[in-house]
Amino acid sequence: MKLLRSSEVTPTRQPLMGGLKSTGSSWAEKKKKSLAPSTEYPRMSLQRLIALEVLLFFKVRARVEKIHLDEAAKWLSGKLDFLVTLSMWDAVCLVSDSFDATQSPRKTQLSVKINGWIAHANRDGLDSIRGQISEWDTSGLEERYAVTKKILARTVEPRRVG
Repeated sequence: MKLLRSSEVTPTRQPLMGGLKSTGSSWAEKKKKSLAPSTEYPRMSLQRLIALEVLLFFKVRARVEKIHLDEAAKWLSGKLDFLVTLSMWDAVCLVSDSFDATQSPRKTQLSVKINGWIAHANRDGLDSIRGQISEWDTSGLEERYAVTKKILARTVEPRRVG
């Protein structure tokens, strides 16, 4: 290997920092732009905080005031309905997926499940809920849940031309 002397090296006009052109912006400015958070980041953070608030409030209230579990469940159901109207699909998905329904009234369990399906369908696509909708047994439930299943099934299943 031959070492070159400084007199043997000819200067080049290419920039040293990975091909950055001198368009008036420095390497540091380009690095700042690449580190800037997207507009998606604050939206996702807000929805995660909302989901945490809903779940935390429900869990604490359910443990501390076991007598008022029905009230806490109604509050949670109402909060999810509100989040659905705001199209906060990520928050609804987080709450519905994390919801432990063992001690809650059946009506609240079903409300959380249905809101979760609506949110997953909007966030992840209709294929994400297709199997769950078709497996849902509404035979022992009120008629409105059978109607809800039919509406969701029509939305999920391809329409037949006939």
